[in-house]
Amino acid sequence: ITTGIPRIEGFGRVIDLCFVCSIAYAKQQRKHEKHVEQRQRVYYHRNRAKREGLPATLTTEQWCETLEHFDYTCAYCGRDFQVFEHFIPLSLGGGTTPHNCVPACHKCDKSKKGRHPLRDVYLIKTENIERVRVYLESQRQQYHPHDATNAQDVRRAFFPMT
Repeated sequence: ITTGIPRIEGFGRVIDLCFVCSIAYAKQQRKHEKHVEQRQRVYYHRNRAKREGLPATLTTEQWCETLEHFDYTCAYCGRDFQVFEHFIPLSLGGGTTPHNCVPACHKCDKSKKGRHPLRDVYLIKTENIERVRVYLESQRQQYHPHDATNAQDVRRAFFPMT
């Protein structure tokens, strides 16, 4: 017999939920599903970097923090996030690390096409590239503070071509 009351079944128990609790439960389930999807995405890109002998230290939690920072939108243009993007492409020695990965839309990802963002990308506005670079430098300082004592050292260490 169905009563129209949402139920959770599991672990040998059935729990009836009120309307407010059912909404909260649904939100929690969606968040969990997003987290699982992002975990798979991070795992795939970490393995790509490892196969190429590059750093692969990004965790799912760090990736989700980056997504939240950019509000689940493209880091370059603000459209909806669609792909995982390496700021410095793997082909140029960038790794899958918290200070090299950002969300992007298909258009911005295709406009970069494995090129260095500070030298070769003309279709993405310079101020957007700079905003992303500043964010990634802050991530580098947060996760690797021993690498550099100030922002200028970080810039030279991570972006030697500028």
